[in-house]
Amino acid sequence: MKWTKRDECRNIEDVIKRNVGEISDDCPETEIVHLREAVDRINRAILSDEQITIFGDYDADGITGAAILWATIRIISGTDPVIRLPRRFSEGYGFSMQAADEVNDGILITVDNGISAFEQVSSVKDRGVSVIVIDHHLPGEKLPDADIIIDPHCFKSNRDDFEDWCGSGLAYRVCKELLKTVKDDVMRARTMAYIQQLAAVGTVCDVIPLLRDNRKLVIDGLKSINTMPCKGLRAILNSTGTTYVDETTCGYLIGPVLNAAGRMEDDGAMLSFDVLTNCNRVGAGDLDGTVMSLISLNDRRKTEVSIAMETARQEISETVPKGAYPIVIRNDSIAEGIVGIIAGKIAEEYRVPTFVFTSVGGGLLKGSARSYGGVHIKQMMDAAADCIERYGGHAGAAGLTVHEDKLLEMYVKMHRFMGKYTVKDSDTIEYDLEIDAADIPAAYAAISKYAPFGEGNPNIVFKINKFVMTPRNGECFRRMGACKEHIKLFGNKFSAVGFGLAAKFDPAIGKTVTCVGTLSENRFRGNTEIQIEMLDFKLSNDSKETELTRKLKEKLIELNMYNDERKVV
Repeated sequence: MKWTKRDECRNIEDVIKRNVGEISDDCPETEIVHLREAVDRINRAILSDEQITIFGDYDADGITGAAILWATIRIISGTDPVIRLPRRFSEGYGFSMQAADEVNDGILITVDNGISAFEQVSSVKDRGVSVIVIDHHLPGEKLPDADIIIDPHCFKSNRDDFEDWCGSGLAYRVCKELLKTVKDDVMRARTMAYIQQLAAVGTVCDVIPLLRDNRKLVIDGLKSINTMPCKGLRAILNSTGTTYVDETTCGYLIGPVLNAAGRMEDDGAMLSFDVLTNCNRVGAGDLDGTVMSLISLNDRRKTEVSIAMETARQEISETVPKGAYPIVIRNDSIAEGIVGIIAGKIAEEYRVPTFVFTSVGGGLLKGSARSYGGVHIKQMMDAAADCIERYGGHAGAAGLTVHEDKLLEMYVKMHRFMGKYTVKDSDTIEYDLEIDAADIPAAYAAISKYAPFGEGNPNIVFKINKFVMTPRNGECFRRMGACKEHIKLFGNKFSAVGFGLAAKFDPAIGKTVTCVGTLSENRFRGNTEIQIEMLDFKLSNDSKETELTRKLKEKLIELNMYNDERKVV
């Protein structure tokens, strides 16, 4: 793996300006087209005791968005709306006809889906149901026949309006307006804090640009979580021993826990919904028991992902030629619920857009796609639309169903689409700045004011020299993960973690590390330290071996008294 400096940026401020321009936390709130009409229609439904049905999604964004709407309407109306999330295996993604057939009166609100549900929305409308679609996915050539559509990709009051919302962010804006009718100041403030926390989690987990409105929402939401988390989030944090939440915690701990149930069980997303709404739904279990079910399902998911990644890497090495972009693999041993995770991991590891498919019977393949390097996944699928049974998504991620006979034709058209992009060498890692390990505290302090980092505001990648491993409890390193595929290196007052990099770590080489990676703060069980998340590393031995030491080591090896970790046994 080669490392190269990205450009001539000399300091952190230059890198931030290059990545996002000027960052401001004081930008005015963006107007959202049709938001006022949606709020008025929901208020009328509440006043007239109409049945309100909320249909969300089985991922963290769809679950948090549905919870925001359900809890807010429940507090205002005093009655429980009907809640429905898609069943991953028996129904698939989005607003299915099975779900549509269950809605016979009142008002239907879809969140994080619906912009492509043409037949389903028409079916519901034919029965006299009013439909509000709240979605952030990119539309096709036509729109569903809903009464009100909130989707900033479809409607903007002017060209400069912010459009990169997620479903939970849009639900938050709707409910923020609904809560203005609540006269109890304490209840209104508590509910505002609650929906802000869930919207922050959904925004980070859906990998939406953390700029402008989203940046302020996430900053305020994380601050609220760390001050007084809602009961559902507190239960998740307590069960994992987590005492502080930042964007990394959302993306790598809370999000996976919320997503796991919907990946592993058909109607599992309802477990996550129940936790976020404090198990107040009729028929929900107790909070602590439901949280433990989520943790257990997430542990199972981790094991399956580790195994699936090994088979995926082997298949790529055996069947995917170098330069075959995007990467498209079919592996029927990969569970349908985790194809999205595998696609994301492969895209990051091989640094190229990736599609992963698994068979669901009847000659059909279900798949997930993840982008890399700015390639627009939705436009790529548009270029091969005649080969795809069903698809939906946005620039960075998508889901699709393809008949196995069309897979090759689809790939050819997508490969042709990739011709408009310059694909960077997958054997090269670019870094922004170079520092010594001694400079890590100052560097972290300097970048912290630009957090949260994520999509749209990428964390700065450092090349870090002279990281010397330091023993902790007798260990300089620790292998982690279900298959011991991760490595953690201990330093003086900070550590370095390499996900999926354990195989290249050899303690025999030495204890001095040069690495490339990003900086974050790791808080666990009351302990806080700066952590390097390594993209790659190299080991070197700075110690000078004397002739006597060399001869002694040779003798020990000859006597079989020197093991692989170079310790006397």
